[in-house]
Amino acid sequence: MTLVVLLDVIVLFPLPWAFYLLWSEQHKFCSLHPVIVSVLFLFIARLCEVLVEHPTMHIFWLFGFPREPYSVVVTVAGGFADVLGVLFLTTGFVETIRARRAQEKIIHDLESLLPMCSNCKKYRADDGT
Repeated sequence: MTLVVLLDVIVLFPLPWAFYLLWSEQHKFCSLHPVIVSVLFLFIARLCEVLVEHPTMHIFWLFGFPREPYSVVVTVAGGFADVLGVLFLTTGFVETIRARRAQEKIIHDLESLLPMCSNCKKYRADDGT
């Protein structure tokens, strides 16, 4: 393995690490599923790039396939995985923003139902005291 191939393989490790961190903190997020799917697609896209860019990778010959037609298929699959990863990541962010706004609206509505004195932090009674 050349140094460039080794560096490209090492670059693959932050994506599974990000996947692990997201999975371990999933109880804190409202919509984590699109983000996890996007990490998986981005990992697949990066792996496809490593397989195609480096002629020293003999993965095609291990299975008895000629390199050229399958490298085109892997390149196209990597491109689709890259686009789908970004799409799912954007969807996850939009869902998180929507959930956050809905929670803020509920908090605002509940605060308007129970008016509280800013000085003494007690709730106002019906007679205004």
